[in-house]
Amino acid sequence: MKKKGCCIYISIAIVMMVISFIIFFYNDILDQENYFEFIIVIVLFSVICVLILLKMKFGFIEQYLIYVCFLISPAMVFILGEFINDNYFAIGLNNRILNYIFLLTFFLVVRLVIPKFFVAVTVSNLLLLGWSTANMFVVKFRGKPILPWDITAYSTAIKVMRGYDIRFTKRVALSLVLVLIWAFLLKKIEAVSKKIRYKMFIPIVVLSITMLTILSLNSRQFKDLNVYMWDTDIVNIYRTQGMVASFIKYADAMKVNPPAEYSISQIKQWVETYEGKKSSKGIQPQNVIMIMNESLADMQVLGTKFSESFMPFWDSLRENTIKGDLYVSVRGGSTCNTEYESLTGNSLVFLPSGSFPFESYINHESYSLASYFKNRGYITEALHFEAASNWKRDKVYPYLGFQKFYTIDDFEEEETLRWRVTDSANYKELIRLYEKNRGEKQFIYNITIQNHGGYDPNRDLANTVDLSQYGDFPTAELYFSLLKLSDQAIKELIDYFEMVEEPTMIIVYGDHQPNLGPEVDEWLMKGGVDNQKSHLNKYITPFLIWTNYDIDEKKIDKVSANFLPSIILEAGNFELPVYNQFLLDVYSEYPVMTLAGILDSQGNYYSDISLIDDSNGVLQRYSQIQYNIMFDQKNELTKLFEIK
Repeated sequence: MKKKGCCIYISIAIVMMVISFIIFFYNDILDQENYFEFIIVIVLFSVICVLILLKMKFGFIEQYLIYVCFLISPAMVFILGEFINDNYFAIGLNNRILNYIFLLTFFLVVRLVIPKFFVAVTVSNLLLLGWSTANMFVVKFRGKPILPWDITAYSTAIKVMRGYDIRFTKRVALSLVLVLIWAFLLKKIEAVSKKIRYKMFIPIVVLSITMLTILSLNSRQFKDLNVYMWDTDIVNIYRTQGMVASFIKYADAMKVNPPAEYSISQIKQWVETYEGKKSSKGIQPQNVIMIMNESLADMQVLGTKFSESFMPFWDSLRENTIKGDLYVSVRGGSTCNTEYESLTGNSLVFLPSGSFPFESYINHESYSLASYFKNRGYITEALHFEAASNWKRDKVYPYLGFQKFYTIDDFEEEETLRWRVTDSANYKELIRLYEKNRGEKQFIYNITIQNHGGYDPNRDLANTVDLSQYGDFPTAELYFSLLKLSDQAIKELIDYFEMVEEPTMIIVYGDHQPNLGPEVDEWLMKGGVDNQKSHLNKYITPFLIWTNYDIDEKKIDKVSANFLPSIILEAGNFELPVYNQFLLDVYSEYPVMTLAGILDSQGNYYSDISLIDDSNGVLQRYSQIQYNIMFDQKNELTKLFEIK
């Protein structure tokens, strides 16, 4: 009877494994609604069958069952991880196999480090489950998944996540329970399985890792994986190719290679003969104050118009003011990328998708507005009420030409909202910095923090905006309430410098739009046109250039962040280096260059730079010059930054 019962349970277990195998490779068996729950039932039932088999002590099965479970584990955590991110059904068979091979290789690496089977598998499962969960939140809050460049920015990510509403889903909780049950089962199985001495196991594992790595990375399937350079495509890439395989593919593409036909001699010749836009005569400001305001945005650009203005002072500015729409490459986060473009004039379009130049590429002295003003006798200082290490600013800023960087550690108690220093308090400290060096030429760069996401209504801020006439949008009400406070603080700042005798220029712009949630986006975009080009509207923030002396008022309909430094220098009547003259030439043909798309001077939209007929070679020249500035240090052309 014992043998008969054991055979029954073996048969059941085999049937469960066959069903699991079919589910792993094909997804037309069940509908999506019940799929995840069915997986849980199968896993739990299989666990019960295995435990009964162990009790019956059926010889050869219990001896080798641990190896079967080891091979099953990568498939299990792959399914759980992709289900957490709602991606599993979109991944094709070949990509599932490729992801499994990468995961199996990872499990073998961990097994090489950790002798005990059940510990190695459990650690691997928990690490990958944690990665999948983190990826789910990153997509939710930032709009794109975890990329290789994010690893270097993990400390910044942890710090900024404190303001977001982190809620674990049912799938995350159930997946964790399954992984823990699996760990318990593996411990039981390992206790009765046939032992292989660890020293004998090492060469087998090393050989397996080597073979799997060579075969997978050189396979046609891996080589055919897509790596698009545009943020809008990255989510879909992960969704259809799998999180692990896509991550490795992006890591493989991380290195920046010289652009086509890159020739240092040709660039030198071009610099010598280049005749660009000449500087105009006029007042040059003694003080240049550049403010990147956290999540500052006019959300009406998405389509829906409001019955009241949330930035009445901003809207009222006309005299001595240049205003317009600034197109950026990020939304809901990644502040440092707008910061990078707006300080250097370089474009993210020519860098690997998802990269953070502050984290990965700035490791030597680099041209920026700060270095420009420093070389012209200005005191160059930066102010940000966050940790100095965020986005490696403490390392990057000296390379860019900042002489002093003030952070939250340099100040005592300040007025805060939602644990963050208010714009009003920030600008008061900015004014003190100015007054400390009054009479000197100053360039002050300031990043605010008040409006940082998330936008949980249960904070220490009373809403002053009521959107009930449109629907129930508490995150938007809180954000617009913050926006009103930002507007008031900007008024206080400009009111102060309006009374200053020294010629002063103030630049204010938003780093990106806030992530208020899909429901708010859906509402805001109802009043607009739904097409590929209109998607760019999600990457528009306002900017202004104000002076306390007479300048020509102007409205700039569209300009991307990489052209902002040249616009600033031109508005201030500063002498233009060759690089900035050239950027103004590029701007005249392609006023918007972002990772969300490109607009030419005729308003034509391009989702990818490869779709542009660069007949006059201006974009190719741009990419070559940027590569020289960023990566070809041996042949860096300093004449690009000289005044002709």
